Amino acid sequence: MLYHAAATTLAILHAAFIVFVAAGALLVLRWRWVAALQLPAAIWGAAIEIMRWDCPLTRWENLMLAKAGESGFSEGFVAHHLFGIIYPNGLTRGVEIALALFVVIVNSAVYCFLFVQRGRPARPDFSPAWYARGPHVQTIWGRLVRSRRMVKVNREEIETPDGDILVLDHLQGTRARFLLMHGLEGSSNSVYIQGLLSLIARRGYAATAINFRSCARDPGNLARMLPNRTARFYHSGETSDFDFVVRTIHAREPGLTLVACGASLGGNALLKWLGEHPGQDLIRAAATLSVPYDLGAGAKHLERGMGRVYVGGFLRTLKAKVKNVTVRFSNSGVDAERAARARTFREFDDVATAPLHGFADADDYYARASSIHFLSRITTPTLCISSDDDPFLPRAVLDRVRATASPPVELVITRGGGHVGFVGGLLPWKSVYWAEELVVAWLTAKIEG
Repeated sequence: MLYHAAATTLAILHAAFIVFVAAGALLVLRWRWVAALQLPAAIWGAAIEIMRWDCPLTRWENLMLAKAGESGFSEGFVAHHLFGIIYPNGLTRGVEIALALFVVIVNSAVYCFLFVQRGRPARPDFSPAWYARGPHVQTIWGRLVRSRRMVKVNREEIETPDGDILVLDHLQGTRARFLLMHGLEGSSNSVYIQGLLSLIARRGYAATAINFRSCARDPGNLARMLPNRTARFYHSGETSDFDFVVRTIHAREPGLTLVACGASLGGNALLKWLGEHPGQDLIRAAATLSVPYDLGAGAKHLERGMGRVYVGGFLRTLKAKVKNVTVRFSNSGVDAERAARARTFREFDDVATAPLHGFADADDYYARASSIHFLSRITTPTLCISSDDDPFLPRAVLDRVRATASPPVELVITRGGGHVGFVGGLLPWKSVYWAEELVVAWLTAKIEG
């Protein structure tokens, strides 16, 4: 029985060793300490295979197995003969040595690659993840797999000069404060805002995620948007609320450095505000992701192909908001029936966005709210990240942006990335959101520089 127990223990250890060596390259991605054991284990295993005929450990092992075998026990099915189907007569010494060396070489290559990749800072040479190829997969990937509750925030409601409310979600921190603005029909719970907050929290900074009017989510039910008080809500060129928040926070914390980041619609509003306030000294630096610089061109671009699917999703909630406004405010100026029938952004903006916010029509709104017309006036250091396959914007607009932007505006155009996607990384469950990391690193350098 003693020999049986010893042989069984050896069999289990062999099986565990094989699994450990085989799976180590995956385990190291989740638990770094595995690397300290797994590669040495593979090297030790190779040495044992090479020394099999004269290693004291293997001689003792063979003795235990032989004694156990005399009484009918066989551990071959567990470990030694795992390859028995391919090699019915067992593995030759040459094959065992070749397999052992192969394990060492593969593991060494994997670790070198993984640790070089994990140690690199975010750089402007984004490479889309192999599992998230194409603009649409890049765009929707994070929205499907990321959490909308990554960080703990403190909620505050502030009253605006016109009697409405703005919902601010604050991340506690020190030394500097990031101001974040989400995209169309997003909120502080949008996955990219949560991703930014998570990165900011790791660096110990404070942050304030601004929820545009009518966009804040009910903490108990993230599917529910909290309505605002007035007939108007928000749009791509609305900068008065951001200006109010900036000045409010600056008055509260006059010695704290402020930086800002906006994604999509929020980025358009941020760039417009910067262009409206050349020479301002409230925001030290700014960054944007996937800005639709030319609203008219973007709206037209989204009228075909997959663009209609995106627009349909946005209009579903926008129409509900407009319907609520027309019920609560009879003098809103919105044609509720035409708004309900709208199938494109232009149709909706013509009958809802424009009258609600003081524009003559969609064309007037696009002309006055597009940030491309304000880029030449920006004096604040600003990083603008866009992809060349953004499904929300024609590629040609980015060439106009590059030609128009003032020197303090640094435009980074990646090959691939979709719309606020920029998904990289080796494994699907370990995705890296490259643009978010670059933005936080770049703004941190401006804070500490």
